[in-house]
Amino acid sequence: MKRSLICLILVLLMAISMVGCSNTNTSSEPASNSTEPSEKSSDFPSRPITWIVPWKPGGANDICARLIAPELEKILGVPVKITNTEGAGGWIGYDMLLSSDADGYTICSVSLPGMIANYLNPDANRKNTYKDFAPLVNFARDYIVVCIRPDEDRFSTFKEIYEYSKTHELTVAGTSGAGDDGIAIAQFNLLEGAKFVQLATTGSSESLTNLLGKHADICVMNVSEVGNPIKAGQIKVVAAAAPERVKQLPEVPTILEETGVSIIADSSRGIITKAGVPEDALKILTDAIIEALQTPSLKEQLAAQGIEVEILQGEDYEKYMQEVEEMMAELGPKYFGWKINK
Repeated sequence: MKRSLICLILVLLMAISMVGCSNTNTSSEPASNSTEPSEKSSDFPSRPITWIVPWKPGGANDICARLIAPELEKILGVPVKITNTEGAGGWIGYDMLLSSDADGYTICSVSLPGMIANYLNPDANRKNTYKDFAPLVNFARDYIVVCIRPDEDRFSTFKEIYEYSKTHELTVAGTSGAGDDGIAIAQFNLLEGAKFVQLATTGSSESLTNLLGKHADICVMNVSEVGNPIKAGQIKVVAAAAPERVKQLPEVPTILEETGVSIIADSSRGIITKAGVPEDALKILTDAIIEALQTPSLKEQLAAQGIEVEILQGEDYEKYMQEVEEMMAELGPKYFGWKINK
């Protein structure tokens, strides 16, 4: 019995020794490829992404989101669900983003200067700023243009409008508040001797109605909003508040060309997420959005809406936000009566 037990123990020890040797890799090559980095360093995204559009359906930002989302789904491989909210100048939606997890699974449309104006205005009593968000991609700047009636006989160019305003107070129909319309009109009054008064409206449709009804002398709208009125023969666009002529209206001069003074006002179209999202997720989202925007069919669809793709991302986008904040902090007290606490 003792001899048999000893033999059994020896057999077991030899088996254990052989197993140990088989797990020891003396080669200079890796034991396996399991530690090699995968093509995708992150499993993000692995579930649906929510895209908040903080305005009601049908507006320019909503249309853009609904055109971009299908392309984004193809690239990311997960559903991208549009959620519309409205109110507080977009801040109902921005607050929804801020209350979400900082994981990249919630993104949001954003429009400047509106977002910044609505927290700089002390009446809004807001503590959050653009720094609470992570900028992904700004894909367009929808510039303001100046429109007159086709049968207008007092002036036919912005230079003539400006000269006329020196002796006659001119009413300008434009969306109420300190958005791009209000900023444009405020800058018109920077022109020496000019007298422009805003007729505040709820949006471009009402502005157009007031122009055609002769309740306003001129009106201001975004490039994306004038395509149909031009085709219908309702308006004549005489100038663009842009740094250079816009591609959609190449025959229309800038206000700088007309007056020698640079006046720039626009509504930017961008996409943000919450600050604190991991860098790899930010990069995946940014790269996917840019790839989607380069799709020829999508660019054509956006162009049909008057949107010319103009990409700004990352630090450059954040710098642009800072510049808009500085501009609004200067114009706010002068033209909108804000008492900004610095």
